[in-house]
Formats: sequence, structure tokens, C-alpha cells
Amino acid sequence: MHARKILALEGEWDKKLTHTESVAPALQFLQQVYEIPYVHRRVPTKDAFLYYLNWGVKEGFRILYLGGHGEKEGLHMGSEESGTVTLADIETCLAGRLGYNDVVVHFGTCGLIQPGNRAIQAFKGSTKARLVSGYTQDIDFLDSMLLDMAWFSFLQGKGAFDATGDFVKGKYARLGKELGFVVI
Repeated sequence: MHARKILALEGEWDKKLTHTESVAPALQFLQQVYEIPYVHRRVPTKDAFLYYLNWGVKEGFRILYLGGHGEKEGLHMGSEESGTVTLADIETCLAGRLGYNDVVVHFGTCGLIQPGNRAIQAFKGSTKARLVSGYTQDIDFLDSMLLDMAWFSFLQGKGAFDATGDFVKGKYARLGKELGFVVI
């Protein structure tokens, strides 16, 4: 199987330096069990986020997992001083660059994708992403990580892009509905 490499960029979840919540263990599981390669970076600033996002595109990553506290305006990297990466910032960085190998952009954040929001449709078209996925509401960290792991594993399969409805309506439908999981 030719795995779709994952680039995971994760903002700070808490201001305490001793706080250890992270998506990294879920990615380690996917690598160890399903041999899905990944690179994970904690990105506490907007500049670091955009630097690694640009690097990931140059390196040909096929799943861009963008995680952190979010809202419809964008992702929070940590404190107010470290900034928010807006959807427009991400779109500018990725504009026209994702037309290679069916790239998926997944927002592992609360409420960044809003139903009927034309900005997400414009983002998908501008970046040339094959799919954009994420959550429409506030999400529980553990529940979303379980669904993200299932989603990333599903995307490894042949014909996955033609069967996204099967994933959304399949065995994870209840959890997806509770979290407001959508695929565009």
C-alpha cells in the first residue's frame, strides 16, 4: 500500500507548560499499526504554523491535519500574543498548491467549518484540495481523536475519495453526527 503521509500541525491546547494533551499518540498508533507515515509539530505561533505548512506542501504530504482550538475565524496557536491563523492565512499559503495527489485538509478544531459557509468552499477551490474535512461544533478531544484516526485510516484505502459517503454514513455515523463531522 502506498500510504498517504500525514503532516500534523498542532497549536498549544493550554497555557501551562506541563500540559501534555496532544494528537501525537494517535498518529504514533496509526504509524505502528497501519504503517501510515507522519510528521507532527507543535506550532505555538502563527509564523511557525505557516512555515511548517509551506514545508509540508513542498514535501508532498497528502493529508494536512491542522489542529488546535478553533472557531469560524481560524485556529488559535496558543495565547492571544502568539496569534490566530485565519482561514484566509491558510488559504493564502496553500492557494493553487494542493492539486497534486488528492490532498486532504482536515481541521481538527472546534467549529471552524460552518454549515453553508462559502469561505470553506472558496478555500477548497482556491487551494485545489481534493477534500476538506472537520467539525462544525465544539468537540470532545478524545471523541474527535477516535474519529480522526478512523478517517485517516479510511483515506488510505483505494477508492476512498469516491466512497466518503460510506465513511460519513457508515459505522462512525453516530459519532460523526454528534461532533458535526463534515466532508466537503
